[in-house]
Amino acid sequence: MMNLDSRLVGRISGGLAGRQPPATTDEALQAAKHLRESAERAPSIVAEVSGLDQASFTSQIPVRVVDRTRWAEAAAQSFNAIARAAQPVTAANLSEPFQSTGLPTPTQSGTSFSEAATTLRERAQSGIESASDLATSAGMGAGLAVMASSVLGQYDPFTGTDGRLLLVAPNIVAFGRSYDLDQSDLALWVSVHELTHAAQFAQAPWIRDYVISRVRPVMNGTASDDFSLSEGPGGELTAIMSLLEGYAEYMMNNVSRRMIPSLTKLKRAMTERRTSSNPLKTFVYKLTGMDLKMSQYSSGKSFVQGVIDEAGIEGLNRLWDDPLNAPSPAELVSPLTWVHRVL
Repeated sequence: MMNLDSRLVGRISGGLAGRQPPATTDEALQAAKHLRESAERAPSIVAEVSGLDQASFTSQIPVRVVDRTRWAEAAAQSFNAIARAAQPVTAANLSEPFQSTGLPTPTQSGTSFSEAATTLRERAQSGIESASDLATSAGMGAGLAVMASSVLGQYDPFTGTDGRLLLVAPNIVAFGRSYDLDQSDLALWVSVHELTHAAQFAQAPWIRDYVISRVRPVMNGTASDDFSLSEGPGGELTAIMSLLEGYAEYMMNNVSRRMIPSLTKLKRAMTERRTSSNPLKTFVYKLTGMDLKMSQYSSGKSFVQGVIDEAGIEGLNRLWDDPLNAPSPAELVSPLTWVHRVL
């Protein structure tokens, strides 16, 4: 089984992601304070907007305020957790405990290439990992660099008992500065989006196995040559991921303005950020699959809006009751078809 070296992934990704926004110690501490306070406030807002019974559970989710390097480390740890869960069940691994790795204390600066090279050399000399794992880890670190410089937050449902919430402080601060946004409102907005994902997994525990079962052939190298993300298991994976993103997008954009007064400005800034033209960024997004994630926001949000227009939020939330209620790729672009089948 492939096992990424999360430390190496983080160092390479952090080194390639570029300099983080300058901040004094007081500014960094204030940003972290805003983020943690926002994560505490967000669960009640998610419950109010979504109507999900299990939304209050998200107050138990561990919160990590991280930099770009630590986010990339966490992404590698999450990948390893998915890879372990996707292993075929055998007598050899049935009793193997599912272990998670916590995040180290975040740093305030990026990582130099010399440090990354030192880490790579130490790992190779120690013989702990195979050459293949080291090469894959190095490639993953490079591939995550663009995401590490732009991702604002992430709920990781695959690491630890309850998952964990990652808030990438330097990227949130940089986004806020670029568009002159209220940092407290922005922090709460990001937290609402990510903790909506946590509420989804709490409301529908089947999602975790649903996702893993559909990535298992890819993770184990047994996927057929005609494997596609538009049909079959791959299409079902794309549909559920689009649904999760679109649902969270809808909820964050419909928070009461008494909770987030600058909501209109935040939405306008996010739209501009996603549509801004940058040839290099566009190329890397296509290379890493991030362009698919951007399309998921759009298709998923259209499905969610279509179902709500026809059946309200209560009808939409029926989708969490059973894995059979998950929309197919065809239903994702035809919400009424899903309504007629499920409701």
